[in-house]
Amino acid sequence: MKRIVLYIAAVLLIFSCGSGKERMELEAGFMNPPHESRPMALWHWMNGNVTKGGIKKDLGWMHDIGLSGFYLKNNIT
Repeated sequence: MKRIVLYIAAVLLIFSCGSGKERMELEAGFMNPPHESRPMALWHWMNGNVTKGGIKKDLGWMHDIGLSGFYLKNNIT
């Protein structure tokens, strides 16, 4: 429900901008946000169950979907 309300608010904000140029800049910002505005992930390694191949795949996936970074939590017992 919150997502729908936020989406509607964003659409109304886009259409309420004064000039066409401002609206285009705002829309471009939503479509391609700056690096510091993108989400991050929590990367949790359990008991050292990590391989170099798995790390490469995870980092590639994070890059492909546009994450700005990650927080690494490593539980080694």
